[in-house]
Amino acid sequence: MSKPELLILDDEEEVLSALNRVLRHDFQIFLFSDPHKALDFFEENPVPLVVSDMRMPVMDGTTFLARISELNSKSKKFILTGHADINETETAATGEMVFRHFEKPWDNGELISELKVAHKLYLAEMGF
Repeated sequence: MSKPELLILDDEEEVLSALNRVLRHDFQIFLFSDPHKALDFFEENPVPLVVSDMRMPVMDGTTFLARISELNSKSKKFILTGHADINETETAATGEMVFRHFEKPWDNGELISELKVAHKLYLAEMGF
């Protein structure tokens, strides 16, 4: 069986590298630091799992994930927050748009586990 596909958006290259190291064994990862390039990719390749940083200079995570939802509402979306306003993150996470949010630094095991759970839910919703 192939690995679940996962798109990750974060404006910090160090975070992208860390997430790649942690997740590459369990997921097929597509890394982006530019939200517009990530959206262009997603439009052509609507992957089941999307992780986005909350605070970025070009587009915040809530806006990015809202656009992802417009393209494919079934994809499971996660927010990573470090410097973001926790109220803003919780508001996004309590809506139907975000499956779960994680604070930086994240727990590797918990992140992997939650992404796997979300992927199983995605497959079930898609009828697989």
